[in-house]
Parts: sequence; structure tokens; C-alpha cells
Amino acid sequence: MIITIGEALIDFIYIDEGSSQVYKPVPGGSPMNTAVALSRLDVPTAFISGISTDMFGKMLTKHLSGNGVDISAAIPKDNPTTLAFAKIVKGKAEYAFFANGSADRSITELEIASSIDKLSAEPSCFQIGSISLLMEPGASGIYNFIRTRNALVPVSFDPNIRPSLVEDGESYIERLEALFRLSDIVKISDEDLEWMFPDLSFESAAAEILKYGVSVCVVTAGKNGVHWFSHGIHEFLAARDITITDTIGAGDTFHAGLLAFFYWSGNLTREKLKSITPETAVTALKYASTAAEINCCRQGTNPPQAAELAKELADIFGIDILALFQR
Repeated sequence: MIITIGEALIDFIYIDEGSSQVYKPVPGGSPMNTAVALSRLDVPTAFISGISTDMFGKMLTKHLSGNGVDISAAIPKDNPTTLAFAKIVKGKAEYAFFANGSADRSITELEIASSIDKLSAEPSCFQIGSISLLMEPGASGIYNFIRTRNALVPVSFDPNIRPSLVEDGESYIERLEALFRLSDIVKISDEDLEWMFPDLSFESAAAEILKYGVSVCVVTAGKNGVHWFSHGIHEFLAARDITITDTIGAGDTFHAGLLAFFYWSGNLTREKLKSITPETAVTALKYASTAAEINCCRQGTNPPQAAELAKELADIFGIDILALFQR
């Protein structure tokens, strides 16, 4: 079972109706999106966060359970739900967050550890990232849990940096570096890489991340494709020419696709992640990228089901994913 830990919030998506502009509330939050995408790819998935008992929290609970995500270990709280207003500007999402005293940012290390004990299956991976690692006290709660977790369980980390929310850049980079040291997989966008390492080339920045002990670093670059970096391996997959509706949730869907591939191919262990072959790396990129492409062809965060993705992989690349996974 893959455990995602972090924010669960309501995205208010900007809709231009011509004579009026409205914002539609939809469930969101990077770790929560990743949990839903994993579950749709048939991976046993649990989500841990503080979830409000307010009307928006009920929306989140319904969305997660409706997509097959185990929320038995989620932490109900009377605090309000985090709200994020999103608008697409030149094909990219811009955000404004309202999260003072919110449910998801108030979780503690003890609450997370207690929640893990309630699950029916042992964790096979912890997935973390995004604004939940910016907002205290929850940020320290997540970090401290990951730091003291069972060291045999791999960690997959997506910084998903929101520069407008970073108040102390130096301290935040120190936290990111500390999390790199605890991570086996890092999925990071080219924009995040540039923000963290502005004076380094693309390849040099990825090499720096690997120096922290990371086994696999995957860099997504939108229309410029995706790169895989591991020790001694650099693979590249070009982006296909598709009609993009929007990019909301694309990175989260990619991250889920990557983890789902590792899970179903039997590579989601700390040891096996260190020795993935170039051929397997390319197949992993195809799997995750195609999942993200399907999401981009739809409005909002709407990851594919496993059967949809399997069909696309067969049609585009001739990959029989069920045979590959021996399912």
C-alpha cells in the first residue's frame, strides 16, 4: 500500500463565462491528487491528512472514498479546510491560498504515526510534497515522521514549489535538502529545479539531487519532455504533440504513474530502485507521461483509470502493460 501524506484542499477553478467570471470548487491538493491517481491505477492507496468536518471537508472525504482511496486513517478536525483559488494564465495554473489554522496544516508527527498504525496493510512507500511542507506546524510534523519512519520503506518526494508562499527562502531550501536526504525518489519539475539551483545547468542540478542519496530523480519539463536521472543513467522521453485542455494535476498524475509503475513492476523497494535498467527507466517514463497526457486532455485534475492507460500505452507504444506486470 502506498501512503500519501499532505494537503487536502478545495481548488476554486476560474471559469470565464463571457459576461461573468466564476470560480468552481473542486477537490485538490497535490498529495491528495496523487492518491486519487494511484487508486485509479489500481494501486492500494491510503491518504493521511487532517480533513475538516466542514462542508468542504465532506467534499474531500466523498471524493477520496469515491475513488477508492483508503481514508480510514485520515484525521477529522474541526479546523477549516484550506482553500486555493486557481486561474489558468497562458496555459499554466496560478494560485492564491487561504490556509490559516486549517485542518491539513495542523497535523502532528504523533497523529501521523498513530494513523499509520490503523491501516490494514503495511506501507510500501510514503509519498510527500508540495505546500504541506511549507506550512507549519504540519510541515514539521510530516518531516519528523519521515525522518523517524521505518527506514526500509522508500520515500517519494515532489517539492512542487509555490514561490509565492515561500517567506524564508534559505530555511525552505534547507528543509528541501533535508528531505532529499530522506528520499529515494524525487520527482521535480524543471521550474522547481531552476528555482532551487538557478546557477546550475539542468544536468548539474539533477546530479546535485542524486548526491543527497536519492536513487531516482525524474525531471518533468512539460512540452520539452521528461528526463530520468539515476546513478550512471540519463534517459529522455520527448513530449508528444497533444491538444492540452489545462495542466492542473498533470504533475501529480505523472508522479502517481511513476509510483504505480514501480509498484506493479516490483521495483518499489529501496534496493531495487538503485539498480533499475535504462530499458525499465524508459518504460517507466512512458507509463507516467501517458497518464499525465490523458489528464492534460481533460479539464481539471482527472487522472486515467488503469484500463484507459493500458489502452493508450498499447496504441501509442505497443506496450502490453498487463503482460509486462504479469497481472
